[in-house]
Amino acid sequence: MISILMVIALLCVAFYAYRVMTQGNMMALLLLLISLAAIFFVFFPEETIVIANMLGVGRGTDLLLYFCFIAGIILILLIHVKFRHQSIMITELARALALSNPKYPPQRAKTQTPIHSAE
Repeated sequence: MISILMVIALLCVAFYAYRVMTQGNMMALLLLLISLAAIFFVFFPEETIVIANMLGVGRGTDLLLYFCFIAGIILILLIHVKFRHQSIMITELARALALSNPKYPPQRAKTQTPIHSAE
């Protein structure tokens, strides 16, 4: 039952990645490949042991855990870069907007006394 749910969820992810990839986002290709590999491992879990042994990892479960850890770090890095880029864009936009339509304080009347009067 759990494998059916996992395959359905992974197929949804693969479909989404394919749709995004056709719009020009090549990072979606990586997501598509990872989801297809995950579907393969759902159907053939014993293959993770073979691949883990080839890479020098004791168990297939450990290998998948390492891959998830690496994917999480890469995801955090990509999110950080995207937020940083958006922050720079928002700063540049706010600066351009402020310079295009400046608001000056009202001029004080010449008859008024200065704020800091000498007493």
